[in-house]
Amino acid sequence: MRSAEQLIAPFHLPVGQRVVLAVSGGVDSTVLMNLLSVLHPHRLQLTVATFDHRLRPTSAAEQAQVVQAAEALKLPVKTGAWAVADHPAHGLEAAARKARYAFLRQVAKRSGQAF
Repeated sequence: MRSAEQLIAPFHLPVGQRVVLAVSGGVDSTVLMNLLSVLHPHRLQLTVATFDHRLRPTSAAEQAQVVQAAEALKLPVKTGAWAVADHPAHGLEAAARKARYAFLRQVAKRSGQAF
């Protein structure tokens, strides 16, 4: 198995690079968070960002699980949520993506990282 250092090597990230890591709570992003956590804070300055689209009854609990996991790994975590009142009647998927990206841009800007 390759190390986290070996996996990020192709990206040529400088030591101390600030990285906003979007974590949905799914297997892929959760594994990535765990893998990269060994690089924080000496190699990468990670900030976990998790966004609740409020599209499922379980979404708040899923976001809480991400927060708990990030905190257990001693990673800073930022949360956001999409107001139900802002959910459109049509084009929900595109609107959800737009809301999520706006949140991620905000987190990146506040952490001093370009998006």
